[in-house]
Amino acid sequence: MSLATPAIGRRERRKQQTRERIVAAAAASFAEEGFDGTTFDHIAERADVARATVFNYFRDKQQLLRAYLDHRRAWLRAQLEDEAAKEQDGAARLARLLDTLATFNEENEREAAAIVDAWRVMRGAYSVGAPTADVFREVIEAGQAAGEFAADVESHAAALFLFDAYIGVITRWFGTTPAERFDLRTGLRQALAIALHGISAGSRQPPD
Repeated sequence: MSLATPAIGRRERRKQQTRERIVAAAAASFAEEGFDGTTFDHIAERADVARATVFNYFRDKQQLLRAYLDHRRAWLRAQLEDEAAKEQDGAARLARLLDTLATFNEENEREAAAIVDAWRVMRGAYSVGAPTADVFREVIEAGQAAGEFAADVESHAAALFLFDAYIGVITRWFGTTPAERFDLRTGLRQALAIALHGISAGSRQPPD
């Protein structure tokens, strides 16, 4: 996940590059060693920096994990910046985000599974959700402003509900063998359809 950044001085650019390299190294170490098994020595070696340098940027692994999740939020927001996405309604934009997340999880399975496991034990994780839920909330609020979603639905609660459904689907997907594996994109789309339309007999069917 990489994002274009505004012009900055050489020193700040190098600091930013070092920080991003440390975060990437931490994610790779979480995937290989697990969150608990990862040490700052592992991270420093992967990032090709001194152990003290890692501590200069992050005081603990919780901070590293939060930095990774912040990168994820920025990366997800960027998926909605092209002209095609701007023309979509709220439901289509949520589907686009879930499709993007499905692809990421499929292509980076070990890393994604390790990050989910680490997030579950992060201090305060379940009280605030995660940066991914923030992006869902932003799309929901934009949809409410456009009259696409019910105005009386609390956007934060709706975003957390959708995020919880996302975590449930990918957790089941991670736990399957290759022979049992279901299509992740389809599973996430089904969860979204239920979130959007409910399960009551009077609910309208989702559009094709």
